[in-house]
Amino acid sequence: MKQQLGDVSRRRMDLEHRKKAIENLLTKKLYKTKENLSARVDDISDNERHHKLETSNAQYSSLLTRMQAVQSQLTALQKKIVELEEKATGLNRNIESCNEQHVDLENQQREFQKNHDLISVKEDEVKQKREDSLKK
Repeated sequence: MKQQLGDVSRRRMDLEHRKKAIENLLTKKLYKTKENLSARVDDISDNERHHKLETSNAQYSSLLTRMQAVQSQLTALQKKIVELEEKATGLNRNIESCNEQHVDLENQQREFQKNHDLISVKEDEVKQKREDSLKK
């Protein structure tokens, strides 16, 4: 019986030792798996950040290109505005000149009308005198 007890005791110690060894192996494997998963998560996070950075850079480049195009169009429009303002100034000068010519022509027309009226009156007087002299 002592021998059986000793055998059982040794078996029990062997089993406990095996149990501890298996627990240690499982714990090591668990930590290793955890480290691998953490590394993968870090890789995924790094890849996501890298992808976000690339996306942001692409958007920035696109916006920069659009901004340069708008700036170019704005410059062209400003030049066009200057040209149109110069043209408008020239046209306003032409209008003023035409208005002055119009006033001068109206004044000349009035003078011609006065002269015409005077000539008509004198012509009528001459006709009247001629008729009067013919009647006599």
